Amino acid sequence: MARRGRYSGLVDALKGFSFGYDTGQRFQKDREIREISEAKPEESVGFTQEQGDELRAAAESGQYDIAYDESKKGYTVTPKADPSQTGVIAQQGVTDFLGKRTAGSMDGAGQNKARMLAMAGVLKKHGDLRGGIEVENQVTNQERDDQRFAREQKQWEREDKQAALDDELRGIEASVGEWTQKRLTNPDGTAREMTPDDHLELGQYHAGQLMKAGRVKEATAMAKQNQEMALGKIQRETAERNAELDKVQAAIVSGDLEAAGRFYDKYVPDGARVSGVTVDPKTGVISIERTDDDGNPLPKASFKNRDELMAGLNIVRDPQALFNFSQNEFRNNLLLRQDNRAAAAEGRAAASAQREVDDRTAKQKAAVALHQQRNPKATPADLEAVRTGVIDAVPKTDTNAPAEVKLAQAYVTAGMAKDMAEGLKLAATTKGDSPEKVRQEIYTKALTANFGDATRAQEATEQAMTYLFPEKKDDKPSGGAGAAPKKGDERVVQAGPNKGKKAVFDGSGWVLK
Repeated sequence: MARRGRYSGLVDALKGFSFGYDTGQRFQKDREIREISEAKPEESVGFTQEQGDELRAAAESGQYDIAYDESKKGYTVTPKADPSQTGVIAQQGVTDFLGKRTAGSMDGAGQNKARMLAMAGVLKKHGDLRGGIEVENQVTNQERDDQRFAREQKQWEREDKQAALDDELRGIEASVGEWTQKRLTNPDGTAREMTPDDHLELGQYHAGQLMKAGRVKEATAMAKQNQEMALGKIQRETAERNAELDKVQAAIVSGDLEAAGRFYDKYVPDGARVSGVTVDPKTGVISIERTDDDGNPLPKASFKNRDELMAGLNIVRDPQALFNFSQNEFRNNLLLRQDNRAAAAEGRAAASAQREVDDRTAKQKAAVALHQQRNPKATPADLEAVRTGVIDAVPKTDTNAPAEVKLAQAYVTAGMAKDMAEGLKLAATTKGDSPEKVRQEIYTKALTANFGDATRAQEATEQAMTYLFPEKKDDKPSGGAGAAPKKGDERVVQAGPNKGKKAVFDGSGWVLK
């Protein structure tokens, strides 16, 4: 029997001390990480660190008088040189989380970031420098990815919006072309030349279609161009219009109110079409009913009686007054189209939201029905869990699938892989490493993927380790079949470079013996 070395006892003692120290360190690290994962932000009213720095700087400068004002719940800062310029540093809503205070509330993303950075500090404090740096880098990379994605998303939205607007503009141009062709076609099918009135009404129709599509800038520019043509028409027709007005007023006196509608249509360039003239049999109010180019009703022009109608028509004798009236009406008609577009958009949004609700409800019903069919003994609680998505109606993996497939699915479920392809790649790259190295790498990645949730990270790690290092039926830990491992239990490593070696459970994980 070979003699043991002189210092073999000391070496064994050092090994034992090292093992115990490592185990203690691991317990302490896990405890600190668990405390971080379970920490909750506390909201209150108080002062932030920045406010404290401001007060301190003001006091140290010697140029301000500082006092606490109970009524304002804050400190007053008064310049000694000008007491009338008193400022107040008041308390505000603050959040205390993991030893740091921030102004306002902290959202979920802010909490996740704070947890991850705190956990990175714990990992580095306990000697896992690489793991700590990896977590910090992942936080930094995630922030950059979020910023990059936000920028890209805005760019995509701009491009999609521009493409939609371009398509809409092409549709408007096509509509204007069809409208023009129809207007210039005679009853016998022959085409005629465009007149000044055709040019004016074409421009008004074009502006109306642009506003209807939400192209406010283009519609406004088109309306301004139309003003010159409208003014030219009014000035050109002054003598004809005045002579015609005398005839129309005589017709109104004789009871022919439709003559007023025909006159309005011909000589008032407001872009509207008179659809009829009505008289209220009870009140005698006369209304000139109008529509836009698409046939949508516009506000009526109402007059108390025939005398008021004839007085209103007298405006056409003044070219400038007629121009101002007609163009003001045209602008009002354009704005009405804009309002109608906004109302239609709200209606579409409401309809879309309702469709999403209906679709989600239908999927929930289908999931519950399928789960109930496959599980006749399912309890009401089971069905409610399926309905709300807590459990899947159909299992995501086959229990008879290869270990690599189940491991990949475990990675996806734990959030460590975005899809099965990435999960399988990760499963293949970790199978050849030692159990302890694999455990540490999986735990670090799971911790990051689960935003610092130590419990879920531990569950994901144990599930992955079960697939990577399965136990043989005759090599299960003591304590009976299926019993949870206890400190001191042993088993044989089934895969990797340490295959065939024995590992012992130290209360936290399996380590080589």
